[in-house]
Amino acid sequence: MKEETPLDLIVDTKEKYWYQLSSNSKQGPFNDLTELCEHLGYNIKVVKTYTGSVIARSKYGVGKSIGGAIYVHKNYANQVVPPDIWKKAQELVPDEFKYNTIVYDPKKGLIRFDEAPDFDTAREPVPGWTLTVDYANYTAGKPKKYDSIWHHKWLFVKDDYKGFNVKESKNWSKLWTSKLKETAIGRADIWKKQLKEYGLE
Repeated sequence: MKEETPLDLIVDTKEKYWYQLSSNSKQGPFNDLTELCEHLGYNIKVVKTYTGSVIARSKYGVGKSIGGAIYVHKNYANQVVPPDIWKKAQELVPDEFKYNTIVYDPKKGLIRFDEAPDFDTAREPVPGWTLTVDYANYTAGKPKKYDSIWHHKWLFVKDDYKGFNVKESKNWSKLWTSKLKETAIGRADIWKKQLKEYGLE
């Protein structure tokens, strides 16, 4: 058996990846974990868009990263949001507001709590009613409703999630990203047309 060498993974503030073996100088930067793994000689299968962008969970090991904000299921929020911020943000959410997912935006100091009523049942769920809180100033906005859809919902959770079949969701991403030759739209009506055009529905 090949002896494994301890590897220290380093992620900088610009979300670039580096690694360091023992006392050697750090190697990098790499744009993502896929690039790093390929450099180390690991043959891994990843989901990519038609432009070649890698679709993978955030640097926290869970969550979908978009523009610096992390979209994640509430079950894993404490693995992404610092404990003090998470506690403060939850205090601003009324008891009657039920949510399944959140959007954590550390750059803006905001957390959006999303109802996501069909998260477990829909292939591409909707945010539904949302409530955004400013945890730095300890204020909450008025609820807003969004009818857009999310792609790759498996990014929001880890493989141990029981609400839906995570493997099945990943396989769906692999299927349509391998056939769709344009940007996937986050509107249900247009998305349906795209699926039909590429023979996916």
